Amino acid sequence: MHTYFLSRSEVGQYVRDFVSRLESLGDKAPLVWCPIGRSGEEIAAILADAVSAEQKDSIQVVPLSFERDTNTILLSNMEDKKVFSSNPAVLVMDSSVHSGSAMRAAAAEVITLGASAVMTYSLVIKKSTSFIPNYFGLVIDDCDRAFFLLDAIPNNRLMPFGCVRRLEQKDVNRCRQCLDSGVASIDSVTWADLWYDAKTRSSHVFVYEQDKEIEGFISFSLSGRKLFIDAIAVDKRGQGKHIGSNLMRWAETFARASNCGAITLWAINERKNFYKHMGYDVTSEEMDLGHEKYTRMSRKLLYNLTNNHAD
Repeated sequence: MHTYFLSRSEVGQYVRDFVSRLESLGDKAPLVWCPIGRSGEEIAAILADAVSAEQKDSIQVVPLSFERDTNTILLSNMEDKKVFSSNPAVLVMDSSVHSGSAMRAAAAEVITLGASAVMTYSLVIKKSTSFIPNYFGLVIDDCDRAFFLLDAIPNNRLMPFGCVRRLEQKDVNRCRQCLDSGVASIDSVTWADLWYDAKTRSSHVFVYEQDKEIEGFISFSLSGRKLFIDAIAVDKRGQGKHIGSNLMRWAETFARASNCGAITLWAINERKNFYKHMGYDVTSEEMDLGHEKYTRMSRKLLYNLTNNHAD
């Protein structure tokens, strides 16, 4: 996985090149600009700052929004419909194109509304997109990601205090075996069990430690391009401190760095809402252990493989 950081200077260079190409079209240049969503509006504002004052006065901006559930394009002001029939060329733009569904739908909609020619532009496109803009800046792989307009490069973050580390041999000898999380099946697991899995099944076991006491752990394994979370637990004394969500965040970071496309897990039914909040979807698979019932849940990591992320 590669992460691309586009500073304001770098974005400006891409934009200035695109503006020069627009100017070279003369009277064929599109004078109706249709940004998609907030990210498209940010790019439109940067483009507007780069064009000449004379050209800026003649440009009409018609924002679009994409309803992914219905795969439809919406105008914030229905009165803007008449703009398209009186202008032959329209520019549809967004900051990034993942699956291509939003830009494809937008291009089709403005033609339906009366535009005779459509130009499309995006700063970044994913390699597997089904729709390729006429102009674009950067092509990235499906597992890569890009950050825009940065004055500083952001750090990944977990808990502000305490320590997230791998389980070690010495943890086996702790007096206090495992945790008191309130989930019987997990609380019966010992540190020795987790260490055995780490050594024999290639499980990745990480613990959260505060003041030399382990307050939570997560165990996951890799299979092909999927990461499977075997178990995650937080001791009752540590619950409410976001330890679980931060351990889940580390698992996601690990999955992306390992070029995984999805994360799966079995969620105890009482905790399904927690995983939904973390972006996981419920599947139809269920497991009844008598005193505990579980549902299989999953989360896609590659934006181009799911319809749950905005383009």
